Amino acid sequence: MLSQKSSHQIASTSEDNEALAVQAGATTVINPASFAGLLLAGSTTGPHLAEYMMDLAGLHGAVSLRERPVAASEIGSPLFAITTGAGLRLYRGGQRYGFWQAEARSLQPGDTIIEVVPSDDA
Repeated sequence: MLSQKSSHQIASTSEDNEALAVQAGATTVINPASFAGLLLAGSTTGPHLAEYMMDLAGLHGAVSLRERPVAASEIGSPLFAITTGAGLRLYRGGQRYGFWQAEARSLQPGDTIIEVVPSDDA
């Protein structure tokens, strides 16, 4: 079963439909069964990894992910220096860069930041 969340995000309850959703133009495919598998795998490598993943995924978790544009005051600073959360990734010119990559050493105008922030319930 496929259900459309927005013009480019699809939720799929069947792994077989994931490839079809991408072929149909989805840029993000979310499969609850696959996510549950990630939680299970994470719990075997460290007992706290699955708990943190649940915080990120849950409605009332202690943390959440946020996407936002870079602030003017942050331009030129490294991603790790942001003060609103923990910077994980940035998007620049249609490309993604992790916090460990050279591009994340200097935020630029037009960058989009993905950060982990405390949730409102925390």
